[in-house]
Amino acid sequence: MAHLANRRKIAVPVALALAVLIALAVGVWSRSAAHAHAGGDPGGRLMAKIAPVVRVVPGFEHGHIRWIAFPCDSCQFPVTYAIKVEPRWDSCDGMAGTFGWDPVAIQVGFRWTGSSHALVDLLNERLGARGWAKGPAQPWGDDDGADAVWIGPHGHAPAEEFTLDSMPAGNHQWMAFVEAKPQGQLVKGC
Repeated sequence: MAHLANRRKIAVPVALALAVLIALAVGVWSRSAAHAHAGGDPGGRLMAKIAPVVRVVPGFEHGHIRWIAFPCDSCQFPVTYAIKVEPRWDSCDGMAGTFGWDPVAIQVGFRWTGSSHALVDLLNERLGARGWAKGPAQPWGDDDGADAVWIGPHGHAPAEEFTLDSMPAGNHQWMAFVEAKPQGQLVKGC
């Protein structure tokens, strides 16, 4: 019986030491992985910069913006919503040479019962007041056949993009995307 007690006295400290070593290894590994892919949106600075742009979208001008969580594959999106999507280290289906950061993104769903021309004019006025201008889709952005694209700041190297997409169902549902170019290497090749 004394022999079994001595084994326990040795096994418990060894198990604790092993648990501490594993925790340290995981901590070192996670820090080295973050440094290997430096970039994205450190400290949420880019997200904080583009979040106020949501106020140009009809229905989001005033009041509290109710942000919903991402990802939300199985939930029912409300008619009006806003989602913040922080960039992640990504690739084009794991293909070598395509790894990089996704853009910082905000997706906004809203209803507009007026004409598409009136909506584009309204957004052009509101975004223009913030220094944005209609322009070409940026290579780092995700335009997917957007109805209209604005870039900001207006100039040689835009770092932000606002795209407007109508929904095909014809139910007056629209989506706007506000994206910022992430820091570091961009995902490419898709």
